[in-house]
Amino acid sequence: MRQWDAATGSEVRRFTGHHGLGQVKCVAVSPDGAFAVSGGNDGSILVWDLTGGGSKPSTAADVSDVVAAERNQVIMTSSPPAAVVTPAAVLGAEVDRFVRPEGAVPLGIALTADGVGAVTTYGSGGRHPVLDNLIELRDLATGTVSARWNADRLPHQGAINAVAVSAAGRQFVTGGQDNRVVVRAAGTETPLCVFDEHLAGVTGVALPADGVTAVTSSQDGTLALWNLDTGTLTRSMNSGGTALLAVANDPGQGVVAATADGRVVWWDLSGTRVTFEAKAAEVPIHDAAVSADGRVVVLGADDGTLHVWDNHARRSLREIAAHSEPIRAVAISRDGQWALTGSADNTLRLWRVGSGSEASLLMGHEDDVSDVVFGADGRSAVSVGLDGRMLKWSLPVGVSP
Repeated sequence: MRQWDAATGSEVRRFTGHHGLGQVKCVAVSPDGAFAVSGGNDGSILVWDLTGGGSKPSTAADVSDVVAAERNQVIMTSSPPAAVVTPAAVLGAEVDRFVRPEGAVPLGIALTADGVGAVTTYGSGGRHPVLDNLIELRDLATGTVSARWNADRLPHQGAINAVAVSAAGRQFVTGGQDNRVVVRAAGTETPLCVFDEHLAGVTGVALPADGVTAVTSSQDGTLALWNLDTGTLTRSMNSGGTALLAVANDPGQGVVAATADGRVVWWDLSGTRVTFEAKAAEVPIHDAAVSADGRVVVLGADDGTLHVWDNHARRSLREIAAHSEPIRAVAISRDGQWALTGSADNTLRLWRVGSGSEASLLMGHEDDVSDVVFGADGRSAVSVGLDGRMLKWSLPVGVSP
């Protein structure tokens, strides 16, 4: 969008903010000329400060018309926004930005058991070998790093793709592109054990509530069940040779995993075969999450679709056209009422699981969102992206833990 001087015909300034190849379909200027509002088929409404060139985004569906009313107090669109907007401001999606290690790209994140810290894993695509196997423990209130493990103290040799923290907070488990699974006790320098039975990169880690087992997914097409007390492989399950891209705890039942050929797989951990599987998409499913009560499964697909499944009936409830680019990460609130998606379109979106409607668009990353988790209070979230940023978000009031 461009602003022009009507008297001279010269360009005053240029505005950019709508994502991807989406069209800017409409624009309106406030009566006093202080701000403008644009709507596009990328699903966003952008409010622009015409005096200084700034913008703050909100959220909506495909917008076909927009009107800025008198006194800059009301914005009306033909597809009403899901978040309340005021000129040059967004309500319900405030963000704190934490500093990253220079050159490191965060790939995975998990909250500590008390919810006050986050364990983040990094990689650098081989550009910085020291940062390819970096783990940080960061205080979410202050943003300060309380512990850091790097190449000198880690058995990983390459990017660390995934991390999970035990419910008691005594251990955290990481999975790397080097095929290894590393178990570490909180506050210790030396790993408790290292598993290297996978034949390809580890893509996900889940820690069942028993506190003594871990389940990992791998690009080699297997789920592996590990005994953390004995440091041994208990059993593994093959998904049929297709790469597994994610695994999530299924409370009381085992785990749910997502595959590169669009299947969702249930495994009760007792045998060496899939308990149940279903075709959810025609494209890879990059991430999966299960609500704490075990009722709902959410899946993030490569075509930008959020799939919502009834976990007990093991059937699809709805498909949501959530993003214009692949969904890289999903999270679900404890009560199963809210879901978060993080995408290669650089945005996160908050969804009402029951209706499939969008509650808020969160914009702050400048590259793919690689992972996201709900905060312990249910009213916040933390995301990491390939732009190297860790962002902490305040979610709209009403999100329950």
